[in-house]
Amino acid sequence: MINMLTPEEQNAENALDNSFKGSIEVIKNALEEEDLNTIREVIGNITVWSGHLGDRPKWLSGFNQSLNDLLDIYGNSDAPEAKTIFFEKLRLAYHSIIIENNS
Repeated sequence: MINMLTPEEQNAENALDNSFKGSIEVIKNALEEEDLNTIREVIGNITVWSGHLGDRPKWLSGFNQSLNDLLDIYGNSDAPEAKTIFFEKLRLAYHSIIIENNS
């Protein structure tokens, strides 16, 4: 599924090194598809390589921390609603950290 980025999402995308262009759209699509592995892979790649490049986008640490905090809370839960709640809260983090902070 191809989504157009909002101006706020485009600002977050612009904060990335050219090596990671397209990452915001991948994260956005993975949230819609509830694909945790893709989200973790993208965030991990940006974290590692932007550390080497010395230019981490300002939204990265906050979103990564939210992801890890939510995994600590819901990651080992057997409750059927845990996945739903996890992704609802991760979407809220995406909106507040990536979109609102880049508007």
